Amino acid sequence: MDEIISEKPPQGVDLSAWSNVLAQEVRRPQLAAAQPSEEPQAVARRSYLNRGVNSVTSLFVSNENLRSEVNHYSCEFLKTASLFATGKIGLGGSLLVYGLDQASPDSKPYEQLEDFALGAAKGGALKGLYSVLGRSFDSAPAKGVALGMAASAAEIGFSREAFSDPAKAFLRFRHEALNGQTMLLNGALFMAGEGLFGAVNSAAGGALVRNRLASGMVMGGSFGAVNGVTGEIARQQASQEKFDLGKVLWRGALEGSVSAAGAGAGLKVSDPAFHAQARQTWNMLKEGTLNRFMNGDATVREFVLANGHEALTAFARRQADSAELLVQEMRRQSGKEELGPVKRLFVQHLGDGEKTLLPQALRADLIATCHPENLDFLQGNAHVFPAGQGPVWLEVSRKGDLRLSVGEAAQRIRQSRPLATLIKLDHSRTTLNVMAPLLVGDPADPLGAASKPAWDEFQSQLTRARKLGVDGVTTDVWWGLVEPKPGQFQWSYYDELSSRIANSGLK
Repeated sequence: MDEIISEKPPQGVDLSAWSNVLAQEVRRPQLAAAQPSEEPQAVARRSYLNRGVNSVTSLFVSNENLRSEVNHYSCEFLKTASLFATGKIGLGGSLLVYGLDQASPDSKPYEQLEDFALGAAKGGALKGLYSVLGRSFDSAPAKGVALGMAASAAEIGFSREAFSDPAKAFLRFRHEALNGQTMLLNGALFMAGEGLFGAVNSAAGGALVRNRLASGMVMGGSFGAVNGVTGEIARQQASQEKFDLGKVLWRGALEGSVSAAGAGAGLKVSDPAFHAQARQTWNMLKEGTLNRFMNGDATVREFVLANGHEALTAFARRQADSAELLVQEMRRQSGKEELGPVKRLFVQHLGDGEKTLLPQALRADLIATCHPENLDFLQGNAHVFPAGQGPVWLEVSRKGDLRLSVGEAAQRIRQSRPLATLIKLDHSRTTLNVMAPLLVGDPADPLGAASKPAWDEFQSQLTRARKLGVDGVTTDVWWGLVEPKPGQFQWSYYDELSSRIANSGLK
């Protein structure tokens, strides 16, 4: 951080040795203004990590003191996230982040290499310790306190001065890590964290321990709190300030909050399930954007079913609310029909006012439901009709051809090129009925030769109505034909009419 260090050494400590000790404090934030001193001043050197963060924060924070604090917490966030990340991401991130945090472009080239190597070694050691603690302890606060105390020791042990002048390093270690106030507060943090963690975990029926993300964030918070307490006590003693418990606790709380967030981010970003969900979301967004560009104004789209016949049958019979299908879109270009690549189509019954899609929709390339205008941006983009509104219809042929239509296009297309089954993609059961002619042929002689052409035409109309998705046929009953004379009934005409309707699969 950008600081000027000018503190008086504790009583009995050699001045030259203490000046070298203070040179190692450049990475610790200074909350209070530097105390006046007659001793020579040493200008802190900012690390590569701090400079990189500063290049971003300088775009938003103009005040140098405030930006210095923001930079410090941002660096702590990144370091904690790398420690708590799992797999290759965690190991590589720890080596890189801690190496960049220790090396400074203000140093000589060979010193930069040494500092980077030592920083990477420190990150690797803490990463290894994190893994060991995870297997050895069940208590998240205990892991965090142990890791925090180890980090304080590693800050001193993995430095060039620890190898060039071990006496100076030991002096600093005794002053910071073995400090009585530090150890006392770390113990208090452990006890308080353990008690709170245990109480919450017990109230949640053990869910906190089983939740990897929650446990990791508790451990990260304890780790950061220990770092904050240690750093603030060392700063107060180095500047010969009167011990201020309020500042110590405030610094611990800030560091703990930032580290808890960093731990959660590291665990989440390195989680394979998160990667899979991110890829699915990206693919859906990419597919949806392309879909909106190519089919934003489309009202009809046709597909060929590649897989999912059983699921589609159950969906058509309303035995299931959704179906996942593999389809190829039928495209007509220059008078030729071409099939597109195989894509995953998710269909779901969704009524007006309903906005919740099933989780399976995240796996789909395309979504088909009623009322696409009710979906959120991401799901709406992936809808087959991203610019559509209102009911959406699905038609299915016996061969496995699919047609999706929205709005008035449904009736227009079905009249010109009907398929077999019509499904409205909502929770309502739509019934389509048509009116039969008032009379067909000669009702007095329905089976005579003179009536045959009329019945043939009626049969053709029934077949077409069935293909259009009509459910039933209504007809008037002329009672004068049924009972031409009181007590004499003639049902032959209506028997023939009803038989032809029923034999055509209609009601």
